[in-house]
Amino acid sequence: MLTLMGATRDTGRTLAESLLNVGKYVRALGRSESKVAELPSLALAPTARTAFVGILRPFLVIVGCLMLLGCETTVISANPRQVIVKSSELDARESQRLAEAECGKHQRYARMSLKATNIDPNYTFDCVE
Repeated sequence: MLTLMGATRDTGRTLAESLLNVGKYVRALGRSESKVAELPSLALAPTARTAFVGILRPFLVIVGCLMLLGCETTVISANPRQVIVKSSELDARESQRLAEAECGKHQRYARMSLKATNIDPNYTFDCVE
């Protein structure tokens, strides 16, 4: 079964009808139940509203969680001399706090040696005495 988004618009309608003519099963998604019901042989297909509830909601939750995980500030490398912190939000304060904690394990202080940019989201800190 194929799922066709935008099946009630011009191109989508033509594509849905062509797929049906060659014997393919089609699930049509549209914004309006009445327009989806007008499609031949697709009167029982779910609309976008019911499809989002049944099929796409878990997908959207997973994508949202993955996006949030990508937004956190984390230490990606640490040793007694240097700490590298990745911050997709370019959060200098949180990066400094994490670097201080890592350098503090070796009785040292963190001094920023390389600031993150939009291209490279990593802050580099030297652990100094």
